[in-house]
Amino acid sequence: LDELEVDSGTGFVVATFVLTDDYRARLPVSLQYFGEEGLIAIRGVLQPAGYTNYRVNVNGPSPGRGLVSRFGSARSVEGGPIEWLAP
Repeated sequence: LDELEVDSGTGFVVATFVLTDDYRARLPVSLQYFGEEGLIAIRGVLQPAGYTNYRVNVNGPSPGRGLVSRFGSARSVEGGPIEWLAP
């Protein structure tokens, strides 16, 4: 986990994972599965504290200063189902 924050504008708990090319090549599951399982784990810990909106960003190394290489995001809003958002 590279970053965990609560977005004050949206109320989303946002977790960001930055996966190196080497780590991604050895990952035994899809990036979607990785993001969704990360969301389930984070939601399981934080839900008792009253949080209801979650997003897990699955990123690659930055291609340059100020740029993000996003593989996708898993999102759950108001306790609803988990969605996978492709970039």
